[in-house]
Amino acid sequence: MRPRQRVAEALVRAGKATPRGIRGPIGRASRRFRSGWGDPLVTVVLAVSDEETTRIGPQLDELRGQVYRNLEVRVQPWGRSTEVRRIAGEHADADWRIRIAKHDAPDAASARNAGADAAKGAYLLFAGGGDNIPPKGLDRLAQVLQRSGSDFAVGRMVLPPGPAGRHVDSPYRAAHEVELVGTDLAASPIAVTDLGLGNRLLRTEFWRSSGLRFAPDRARGTDVALASYAKARAFDLLAEDTYVPVGRRDGVSVGSMTDVLAGLDAWVEEHEQTWAQLEALGADDVSDWWLWGVLDTAIQPFVSDVERATEEQWTRLREHARLLVREGGDAAWRSLGAESRVRLWLLQAGKRTELEELVTGRLFERDNRPTLVEDGVVVADLPFRQDPEVGVPDDCYVMTEQETPLVVVLRNVRWAPGDRLQLDLAAYVDHVGLPDFPDLRVELVRGDERVALEVEQYVDWSINPSEGRMYQDLARSAARVTVDAPALAELTRSGPDGTARWTVEVQLETQGLTRRGGITRFDERSVASSLWHGYVGGRRFGEQRVDPTRRGARFRVEVRPDHGPRLVEARVNGRRVVGALRPGTAALRAIQVQMGSLEKRVTLRPDGDLLRFDLEVPQPWVGREHARWDLRAVGASGDLLPVGWPDQEDPWLAVGEGGLALSRSGTGDTDVVEADGVLVVHGLELADGALDLTGSWLGRPAARGRVELLGPARLTADLTTGSDGLVHAALPTVWDPWGLGPAPVPPGAYTFELDGVPGSAARVIFDPGTLDRLLGFSVAHGFRFRPARSARGLGVQLLPPLADDERGPFAQASLQAWARTHTEPVDEQAVYLQSYDGATATDSQLAIHHELRRTHPELTIYWGVSDSGSQVPEGGVPVLMRSREWYRVLTTARYLCLNIDVDRWFFKRPGQQLLQTFHGYPAKSMGIRMWEAKGYTPRRIALELARTSGDWDLILTPAPEMDVYYRTEYEYDGAIHNQGYPRDDALVAPDAAERRADTRRRLGIGPEQKVVLYAPTWRDDLATDWRSAEMIHHLDLTAASRKLGPDYVLLMRGHRFHARPDAEAATQARLLDVSGYPEINDLILASDAAVLDYSSLRFDVALARVPTLFLVPDLAAYTGGVRGFLYPFEDSAPGPLLDTADEVIDWLKRLPRLAEEYAGAQEDFHRTYNALQDGRSAERVVRAFWG
Repeated sequence: MRPRQRVAEALVRAGKATPRGIRGPIGRASRRFRSGWGDPLVTVVLAVSDEETTRIGPQLDELRGQVYRNLEVRVQPWGRSTEVRRIAGEHADADWRIRIAKHDAPDAASARNAGADAAKGAYLLFAGGGDNIPPKGLDRLAQVLQRSGSDFAVGRMVLPPGPAGRHVDSPYRAAHEVELVGTDLAASPIAVTDLGLGNRLLRTEFWRSSGLRFAPDRARGTDVALASYAKARAFDLLAEDTYVPVGRRDGVSVGSMTDVLAGLDAWVEEHEQTWAQLEALGADDVSDWWLWGVLDTAIQPFVSDVERATEEQWTRLREHARLLVREGGDAAWRSLGAESRVRLWLLQAGKRTELEELVTGRLFERDNRPTLVEDGVVVADLPFRQDPEVGVPDDCYVMTEQETPLVVVLRNVRWAPGDRLQLDLAAYVDHVGLPDFPDLRVELVRGDERVALEVEQYVDWSINPSEGRMYQDLARSAARVTVDAPALAELTRSGPDGTARWTVEVQLETQGLTRRGGITRFDERSVASSLWHGYVGGRRFGEQRVDPTRRGARFRVEVRPDHGPRLVEARVNGRRVVGALRPGTAALRAIQVQMGSLEKRVTLRPDGDLLRFDLEVPQPWVGREHARWDLRAVGASGDLLPVGWPDQEDPWLAVGEGGLALSRSGTGDTDVVEADGVLVVHGLELADGALDLTGSWLGRPAARGRVELLGPARLTADLTTGSDGLVHAALPTVWDPWGLGPAPVPPGAYTFELDGVPGSAARVIFDPGTLDRLLGFSVAHGFRFRPARSARGLGVQLLPPLADDERGPFAQASLQAWARTHTEPVDEQAVYLQSYDGATATDSQLAIHHELRRTHPELTIYWGVSDSGSQVPEGGVPVLMRSREWYRVLTTARYLCLNIDVDRWFFKRPGQQLLQTFHGYPAKSMGIRMWEAKGYTPRRIALELARTSGDWDLILTPAPEMDVYYRTEYEYDGAIHNQGYPRDDALVAPDAAERRADTRRRLGIGPEQKVVLYAPTWRDDLATDWRSAEMIHHLDLTAASRKLGPDYVLLMRGHRFHARPDAEAATQARLLDVSGYPEINDLILASDAAVLDYSSLRFDVALARVPTLFLVPDLAAYTGGVRGFLYPFEDSAPGPLLDTADEVIDWLKRLPRLAEEYAGAQEDFHRTYNALQDGRSAERVVRAFWG
């Protein structure tokens, strides 16, 4: 390790070991020593208040995880700020880049202004509290500003999760279809359609010199966004995503439907102020574009909310819409999106019932819509089209060219034999399917010059999942375009200065439609995402270089003169690089390598027409980020010239000779790379139970080492070298984490790591053949598989083994359409069981399975499984969910038995019967009561009732007293079996003690140790969607384990929808993360105590007579707003209600007293709630439903 690196790491260690007040200055002092921190400092101002949202933890996590690392995050509290200061303080303790203002501002505007005044960065961004910035968001904005020199850059916002129309206030995509660099408002008036704030990165100098300030009466900041356009000399509009306005808010449960109309008056006032600001600019085209954005997008959330409108609100909205439409005129009306036009027509016409019906029917469609092409015109096939009773004019359904633009995705780039540059494209008209191949013409364009390219079209079913359209088949959009690079170089040589930047232009014709344009998007999974690899780097043809390049969202093929030096030969011995180069036209005197501040230079020695060198490369800093040295020739005047790669296809030289190798760079030049410990992967193939890796060492062969794949599981294998010199490893794709038997590993993203391999920058890299397979899935041995690259590094992606025509929205919509309309007969002997999302066979379904096997052996029992790792019990037939076979089984099995709601698309066919078992004791608010609390309208509630109680033939409750909640909350009037839950039979079974002992043995728990199960429920208001939520952290398990000592083992059991915690189990025998353990009953039986909150698990734990503590410091908030209960929580909690972790630890140290003191309460609880749970519930249920 070099001295400078030791200084930096010493500062980092000192910073981590000091209090926060000192840690920040030390961290900032070490900034200049850190690698990868040479980019300009970006200041993110986060103005937050308890009055707005305290849910800033995930946002700060995302900021800390940005690819762009040189950040200053200034948290500027305003108003009441106790909680946001606490949360921000925890993050500042962990990351010195976060700074918290000492004093509270009176309002958000003042807080933002104060943050801008204190900013140290060259660039400035104002983030909204509770929003997200994608990992590459800041990097994209900062990089384009560094290139352009503009005053600010505006990225594209991403539509946040949730029903469309609830959050949208500006057309996210209109100003960002193509990248515009160095433009202004006169040249690009469409920019005014994006008056967002958080997607805007400004030069701090521009902010201060322009006099921009936030005003307290304009809380949204749209006035600042508009003024920034007007004042800017130039700005950039990106065609890449940089911001997600999630808007997390306290007490807002997942799925809530905001009362948008409550803010109608304030919205109208805000827009009137913006209109006045626009009129002052005196630019009619700017005003026209703003008005278009208001009509097409900003007013639409209010239109979508008309079902709850009062008569006054309905009248006000109609009048304002008429005013805006009148102001816009016919041109604005015709340019609106088809759905916006239809909605506004119904609104103006007073067709409230029809408008409500349309909004409800489109609630989950987002930007998808069925279309047809008539006489070269795209028509949206939306409700009431050609319905004479409603009378919506036909032209309202016409989709404009702006709404159906040409989409051209650069999916991959490669150099093919014969010096051909190949571009893999997906080209289509958005919202238009391709029943046949389109007529496709692709050209390179430079001014008036055009070069037609060879085009090969083919069918690629993998395009449908990646493009994400539900109603359009885009498999025939695939095309491979070939550039004859030598011919292009020769053509360009005849130009005026011998250099050119060629852009790709595509003309597509289909079904009477014609669209023209360039590449609009890059597939971020492949090398096309950044053209970062020498595999696609420039090639030299004579004295010309042809180079595929990407700058932001722009792709070009650049041809330029290359008379510079070129490497001829090289070899490596240890850290010496000995070689020769041909100087070209430059007079050269030396050659050097440089990595950051490290540099070594030697004099070149003439040898005929060559120049030779013998260069000892310095020792690098330690770490894989210190892996590449720039190789430069030094001219007579001291200028540095890149050294071109020799005329060979191989991307490396001097392989296996020493600690270094030479590599072709992404520009087609030569770099020196640290080669010791670098494993080059040549092949990755799935086998039965393993992933076979074949590779070779880039540097000196390693005598030992292991390769790992880290992801949802940890896969490890020894590296062995064969007689052919190739390195082999067989990474297992089966595991047995709980001692329950081997099973396929969980699907997900896995990243390669090397263990025990010497080398300062040991790592895994892919060879050109593997890089070319980054988009190529194969299905075999229980997985859908491909090599992959991500921000974390190179690895593989393992997915459930769905076929190409089963993946993605289009395939799923097609299968659902078939499932709703096919006429295959119902199989009288078929049973379909599904527990939760299919991850494991558990809950009441498992108990029912065993009873069916005992009493009805003639039945075929299918299990819906989410992936190959989902194990089913003996006698069960797994069927992969979302597969073609799954749709067949689900719609032909006579008996359906689930513990969650069926999907929205599903409608029970005649002859089918559905048993709904639910998955926990009824206690929390549910059904109509919960939906009304979330703000659901009557039509939305009707949708929910149709997909729940509308499909039930029999439901289970644990006791007759619970029936009333399903009668009232689901309006259910069908049959109820109320004699206990089969899921709990195992807890009182004769073998319960044996099962307890077996579970503890498999988890490595000693008979003398006390086991505490900690299982917090998910919080609706901490959820990002129905299947993901932040975990609550009222109990610090690491601290609790330390205080309780070695006699206690803590089992952490997250809710199935919790974001998974890091597995601390791997390093601490007393703390086990059992969130992925397949059977909760095993954990209950293994436990000596439980720490719960509001989970219905308390009923199961009490049945097993496990003493329970209730850590419920937020009981009042949970009861009053987050979720609520069907009956008082206190009456169904047979243990102490605690507020602090210290109280929990104190009670856990006195378990005998806990059991004794609450024994009576547990017995009362048992008599009240669990009296019918006698271990024979499955027997009774099977008799009731199957006979």
